[in-house]
Amino acid sequence: MAAFNPYQSPRTAVADAGEEYQPVKIFSVSGRVGRVRYIGYTTGLSLLIYAVLAALAGAMGATRAGAVTAGLMMTVAGALTLVISAILTIQRCHDFNASGWLAILFSSLS
Repeated sequence: MAAFNPYQSPRTAVADAGEEYQPVKIFSVSGRVGRVRYIGYTTGLSLLIYAVLAALAGAMGATRAGAVTAGLMMTVAGALTLVISAILTIQRCHDFNASGWLAILFSSLS
């Protein structure tokens, strides 16, 4: 009987690991996103949308008609930010093997 050697090299074929991460799909509820990328994308996209919006609202706010348009643009940008955050939260739920519907519970608690 041959003795088992725990220090011998493995005899199985070891394949290379695939991609370590998936690309983030901002407008798709399928896929996964890790916690650091989730925080980065939600914070970064929100700041980017609001910075562009603030510059446009500041330029348009000089007149009364521009103020109404700026208010409408702020409403649209707020809705866009909310939708993107919800989509990324659904992907984050997929990352820890939970249903995307759990994101609704998260949003209702906050």
